[in-house]
Amino acid sequence: MSEKIGIYTKSTGYVSAEISFENNARTANAILAALPIRGRVNQWGDEIYFNIPVIEKEENAIEEVTVGDLGYWPPGHGFCIFFGRTPVSTSDKPRAASPVNIFGRVLDDVTVFRKTKSGEEIIVAKIASSARPPDRAALPYGMRLKSIIGNSQGAAQAHRR
Repeated sequence: MSEKIGIYTKSTGYVSAEISFENNARTANAILAALPIRGRVNQWGDEIYFNIPVIEKEENAIEEVTVGDLGYWPPGHGFCIFFGRTPVSTSDKPRAASPVNIFGRVLDDVTVFRKTKSGEEIIVAKIASSARPPDRAALPYGMRLKSIIGNSQGAAQAHRR
């Protein structure tokens, strides 16, 4: 089971992702309950992270992760997006500074996060399913369009107008 979320920065625009409850359900539920989240990007190699209002302990935590993984970093209460090598990588795979709880995955091209800048605002929010009306007030402009139009190409075209 998974829940669709959207990640938005001015540099990347809307990026779709999902929270998965398979391996780290406690962490996934805590993050889902905290949405929408606003933060400020920190860069660390090909990883961005930002503080979130979630306090959880390690749950099946790992250090070597996969490109596209979303991780929760317990020591820093951080939401991490891995899109390539980090300063402590020993292979082509990303490696966290210390163990992280993997709770989801980016569904779009994760390398767009290379465009982000430290200090830039980032917003993570639930994306309404077609079964319920969208909570558009909680979403930034581009994500409201995505929830209304229903496809990222249409949202991107509407956002450019």
